[in-house]
Amino acid sequence: DEIGELPLDLQPNLLRVLETRRVRRVGGSDERDVDVRIVAATNRLEGLGTEASPLRLDLYHRVAAVVVTLPPLRVRRDDILELAEAFLDEVADRFGRRKLTADARDAMWRYDWPGNVRELRHVLEYVVAAYDDALLEPWHLEERLGAPVGPGTPALAALVPTPTGFRPIEAEVRELESARMRAALAATGGNQRRAAQLIEMPLRTFVTKLARYGLKG
Repeated sequence: DEIGELPLDLQPNLLRVLETRRVRRVGGSDERDVDVRIVAATNRLEGLGTEASPLRLDLYHRVAAVVVTLPPLRVRRDDILELAEAFLDEVADRFGRRKLTADARDAMWRYDWPGNVRELRHVLEYVVAAYDDALLEPWHLEERLGAPVGPGTPALAALVPTPTGFRPIEAEVRELESARMRAALAATGGNQRRAAQLIEMPLRTFVTKLARYGLKG
């Protein structure tokens, strides 16, 4: 993978192996015959044959006996959703089964994916790890796909409907915590120690938060 990232000073070593079909293990003195097939990939063919190229021309010609050119995702958009479903299947055992809504599928189809398959995989892995929702909406993707979705099209953020009914998570947590503490006090007749034990909160923390939330115990 990414043969163009192989340091230039090591590329002659690989070329020699391909030419002679012999290798010598690190620290060894004997050469051994090898019979292997090399499948290499790179997206760094710019300047091939010049000093600026990250890939030696002779090595390229040696490994390029059969060349398969894979266009970027932006010109084979029909593959985007098939790949997305395959990646979601891969992570289902760890994070549970997830499905893309029609709007999310449309947003992904319209996005250009400059990072191609790697970007697609990483975006989906992030989303399923960050959110527990079984259905993935466009807003789940917004953080990672905020770039323009294609020539002449608006940014993905413009395609994502803003979810309603949300407040800062800190406010939600404070409200829930206050309500649970109030209920624990009511259930224990105002006994702070027993109330703290009931909700498994350290007594010192419980007393501090009583004052913070204006509760009486």
